Amino acid sequence: MILPRFRVRLIVIGLGLSLATGRWGAWVGIPSQGIFLIDLIVLLGILLVILRDGIKMDYLTLILGTYIISQLLRNSEFALLVRIRDLIPLIYLQLFLLIRDQISKIPINYIYKMLRVATFFSLIWNLGVGLNVIPVLPSSSFAGVDIFSQRPDQAGFVACIGIIVWSLSLTENKFERIMNFWILPLNLLSLLLQPGRAGLLALLVSLPFLASRVKNGPKISRRGLAALFTATLMVIPFAGIVQAFLPEQSAIKKFGILDQSGAALSSGVSTAFGRKMGQSTVLDWVKKEEKILNGAGPGYEILIESGALRWLSGNTDVRYPHNWWVSLYSRYGIVGFACWLMCGLAALKGVRRENAGFQFLTFLISILVASSFGVVMESPFGIIPFAFFIARLVK
Repeated sequence: MILPRFRVRLIVIGLGLSLATGRWGAWVGIPSQGIFLIDLIVLLGILLVILRDGIKMDYLTLILGTYIISQLLRNSEFALLVRIRDLIPLIYLQLFLLIRDQISKIPINYIYKMLRVATFFSLIWNLGVGLNVIPVLPSSSFAGVDIFSQRPDQAGFVACIGIIVWSLSLTENKFERIMNFWILPLNLLSLLLQPGRAGLLALLVSLPFLASRVKNGPKISRRGLAALFTATLMVIPFAGIVQAFLPEQSAIKKFGILDQSGAALSSGVSTAFGRKMGQSTVLDWVKKEEKILNGAGPGYEILIESGALRWLSGNTDVRYPHNWWVSLYSRYGIVGFACWLMCGLAALKGVRRENAGFQFLTFLISILVASSFGVVMESPFGIIPFAFFIARLVK
C-alpha cells in the first residue's frame, strides 16, 4: 500500500485521534489559550495541502464560502472568536471541501486501518470506564475536561464506524476474525454502560449494513450467524451480573432495564422532556422574532434570549439546544439550512462513484443521528469526521 503524502496523513491522523478520544481529546492542548492539539494537526495538514496542491473552487465551495463570510460580518457586537466558534461546523466543512481532490486520493485501506485503530481504542477505554476498570482522570493544565470522560452520543457513532470497518475482511489474521465476531457485542455492552441513550440509537444505524454483510458473506454459516446474535443478546444478562457496579445513569438503567428503583429511568425521561421543551422554546422564539429566513446568526446567545436555557440545565456554558437541526435552523435560518443541505446532497450524489460510498454514507448518517440528540456537529469531534467523509463523497 502506497502511503499518502505527509500533509494528507496529518489530516487522517487528526481524524483518527478525534474518533479515538472524543470530547476529552478535543480539549487536549492549552485550553486557557484556546489552542487544541487535534485542531492544530488537522488545520496544519489542510494548510499544507492548500499551499502545495491548491484548492477546489466550484459552485459548492463558492456559495458556502460566500455564506460564511456574510455570517462573519453579522452581529459585530460579539467578539470575532465567538462568531467563529459558532461557525466552526460550516468552516470545517468548507475547508475539507476545498481540498477534496486530495482527500479522494487517499487509499481506502489506509483510511480503514486508521479507523480500525481509532475505533478499537475508543472501545477499550469506554468499556473500561463503563466497567469501572479504567478510572476517569482529573483534568490538568493540558486538558480542559477530565481524561476518559465519556460522551455517549460520540461513542455511539464511533461504535457504528468500528462495527463496519471491523466487519470488512482486510486481512485473514486471527485477531481480525476474533474482532469480526465480538465487535458488535462489545460495542453494545460499552454503550449500555454509558450515561446516556443517544449512542445506542446511533449504533443501530450500523446493523442493516452488518446484516447485509453477514447475509452475503460466503464464509459465514447459519451457525455462525446464530452464534453472533446469541453473543449479542447475552450482553444484557451479562450487564445484569455486574449491575451492582453499573453507573447510576447508565443507558441500560435509563431504558428501565435492571433498574429496580426506577430512578435512572425517571431521570432519563426528565432529561428528554427538558430537551424537547428547550428546543420547542427556541423554535417558537425564532418565529416570534422573525428570524426564520436568516436565523439569529453567530455569536448570539440563542438559549438565553429565547428563555430555553432553563429547560437545558440552566448552565450558561450550554450554548446549543442538543439537536443539530434545531441549532442550524435557529442560528442560520432557512438560508443557512439550505447551504448546509446543498453539501449533503452533493455528497449523496457521489455515493455510487466512491468504492466505499455506502460505508461512508452510513458513517455520515450515524453522526447525524447522534447529532439529533446532543451537541455533536457543533463540536470538533463531530464535525471533523463528518466533514472528512462528506469531502470524500463529493466529487
